[in-house]
Amino acid sequence: MTSDRIDHAMNVVPGLILRDVRLTSRRFFLRETFFARIFKPVGVCLASDPLRKGVYESPSLRRVMETAQQASTALLLIAPGYSDEVIATFAVNHEQSVLSSLPLRADERSIPELMRALGVPVCGGENLQVTTSLPIREVIATPDEALVVTEPGTAGTKSVGVINVGGVSAAAALRHREELRETLGW
Repeated sequence: MTSDRIDHAMNVVPGLILRDVRLTSRRFFLRETFFARIFKPVGVCLASDPLRKGVYESPSLRRVMETAQQASTALLLIAPGYSDEVIATFAVNHEQSVLSSLPLRADERSIPELMRALGVPVCGGENLQVTTSLPIREVIATPDEALVVTEPGTAGTKSVGVINVGGVSAAAALRHREELRETLGW
């Protein structure tokens, strides 16, 4: 991960922490770190409805995947739910390096907030679309939250600390810095 400055064992980067957003499957975890990660360039698709139809039944979902592949972007997909078939399709494509993707589950009530934070439209049903050319460097997801690392100077972002402890990374806002110092014994 690139950083703007390093403070002890903390990389300080511009970004957003997305709370109430969960990784959909362990298949997206990096085995050595226990978090999932996709890199720049990143396209985003924010769905208002659960994605229940697979790519063979949903031309809209197939179009999103094709658009991301053609633009050579990783795909951050956020929806209130997914069918097992949809998760399996994204996992296989991710594992085989066909399409780097990160499907995250979000509560329906948090979708409008995510729309404002990420600056992408919310799409529903058969009108899914991917927004590319976003100032996103990478996305890191844990089972409980996700961190969107943005380009420096991106509006609406804050300084976020990414901490490496024993090979396991966790995202934490710098406002909790003193608690982290006490916990980690800095």
